[in-house]
Amino acid sequence: MISVRCGLVGLTLVFVIGCQGSGTVHMVALGTKKIGPTEPLMITVHPQECHAWVNEKDELCVSMRHGRRSILGRLFGQETTLSLVLGPPPAGDSRDYTAGRSTLRARRRQGLSHVRAMSLTGAAAVWDFDKSTIRGRFRILAKQQSFSVLTGWSGDSRIQYVGEFKADRNAASGKRLLDFTEDEVMSRDKATR
Repeated sequence: MISVRCGLVGLTLVFVIGCQGSGTVHMVALGTKKIGPTEPLMITVHPQECHAWVNEKDELCVSMRHGRRSILGRLFGQETTLSLVLGPPPAGDSRDYTAGRSTLRARRRQGLSHVRAMSLTGAAAVWDFDKSTIRGRFRILAKQQSFSVLTGWSGDSRIQYVGEFKADRNAASGKRLLDFTEDEVMSRDKATR
């Protein structure tokens, strides 16, 4: 009886809150000049929201966000936001995409550390385009910059993004996240396709 009630409560929460999508993203810094003794070799996040839609240019877009709050305040929390603009949607159930300079945009904040990234090359694929939840995977090489109060945005390191997602169809929430990843000089309109 208890498990039935818990199941009904969980099902009710899904309908009230709605499906936000999910995913897993691995980030591996590819620097070859130095490596610190305590820096992580790979960072993995699990986005709590992931959205897909087709924009006004008939391009399939996916955006996702992972956030972790801290009881010590926003300064000690972390947030990773990533967006993909893949190209024309699949004509059928699935499609493979070649990633270029306009494909990926990402921002990551962890405490005082801020980084942003834009894609260089890679590949992505989506499945289940004809369903309410779109599945996809990507492996994209990007260039990354870090922010410092003294120097502003600088650096040109390489980072590999590898991930998979299940995205709900939600253009409004997806565009909000995409706009955040394109803030300042990261606009896709300025990138060479």
